Amino acid sequence: MGRLRDVALDVTPLRESRDFRLLWAGDGITAAGSQLTRVAAAFQVYELTGSTLAVGLLGLVTMFPLFFGSIIGGAIADHHERRHIILLTQLGGLACASVLAINAAASQPKAWVIFVVFFFSTAAYSLKVPASRSAVQVLVTPDQIPSATALEATLASTAMLLGPVAAGLLIATVGLSWTYMIDVISFALCMGLVFFIRPIAVTGTDGVTLKAIGEGLRYLKSRVVLKGSFIADLIAMIFGMPVALFPALVDQRFDGNARVLGLLYAAPFAGSLVASATSGWARRVPRHGVALCVAIVGWGVAITFFGLVDGLAISLFLLAVAGASDMVSGVFRQSILRMATPPPMMGRMEGVGMAVWTTGPALGDLEAGAVAALTTVDTSIVLGGLACIAGIGILAVAMPGLIAYNAHRDAVMIAPEPAPG
Repeated sequence: MGRLRDVALDVTPLRESRDFRLLWAGDGITAAGSQLTRVAAAFQVYELTGSTLAVGLLGLVTMFPLFFGSIIGGAIADHHERRHIILLTQLGGLACASVLAINAAASQPKAWVIFVVFFFSTAAYSLKVPASRSAVQVLVTPDQIPSATALEATLASTAMLLGPVAAGLLIATVGLSWTYMIDVISFALCMGLVFFIRPIAVTGTDGVTLKAIGEGLRYLKSRVVLKGSFIADLIAMIFGMPVALFPALVDQRFDGNARVLGLLYAAPFAGSLVASATSGWARRVPRHGVALCVAIVGWGVAITFFGLVDGLAISLFLLAVAGASDMVSGVFRQSILRMATPPPMMGRMEGVGMAVWTTGPALGDLEAGAVAALTTVDTSIVLGGLACIAGIGILAVAMPGLIAYNAHRDAVMIAPEPAPG
């Protein structure tokens, strides 16, 4: 029993912090609802246009609000009460989902409406996330931050694994409009939970200005461990993320079987769920920078072998291993962010982090597709995995401060411990 407790997902933050429980549950509900809308919108755009390019453009329209909205949202989170930000942005998401439901129920739904709504719903999301994530720093005790981060990762992995499956069933049984309506309900439920969170203290003193944003960027530049963790994540996403090649891979390796394509997309999240369920050990690891780099190397190794094998079972297993490594790296990357950032800067650092995490996959798709066009799909995957491993090795030499970082010794002073509940 003792060994099981050592590796099992640590739920102490949920047990001891009432406000973290409310925020965690609210985020989980909206994450599930958003997955439904993401799949339903892609399905509907293709249904209305018959164009795969149009479906791809649906993702493109989110890039601008994600990048700039997250940076602005970080400054807002440092200057305003985070609970109010979350409530207002969730209200915006509710309105956007309602428009999608009305459009889907119309006799002649319009594809352009979906594009416009996605732009504004993404803007609301990008303003909300820095406030939500930075709030965790003051809702749990410092020693609980790795466990709280693992709990968040568990929610995200579950939503990404089960959401597309549920969306397909709902679209087939109740239709697009009611699928969107479930997302409307998820926003309402989240707002109800967040409403009961006690007021969250404003930790920043600067206004929402270019000066405040600039101060955040200068602080990032001065903190090697923060800068290094972001660069490490970019290396993994740009060189070791072959998701854009999955359709071509299925066509070449598995006779174009669409069911296999779905399994390839789901496999990494299955691995991340297993890793999160056994993440109790993470709270006892002080060398977060080392753990982050080792996990990304594990991702690179799994992706390299994924490009070399042919069988379905071994391919899915390697993607699951990659997903587990990604979850571990995410836990330590987010723990570094929350423990190496003082409360007055937390929102801005979360905003920068979100800008990195949302642009990295797009750059990864571009890199993988370009290399595959010049060589082959398998070669692109293998070279990407090897580049990921080599990139982390170079980073470790170039930024020894990332490797030397010890959370037990080097973490900045974090906000006072929250009241129990």
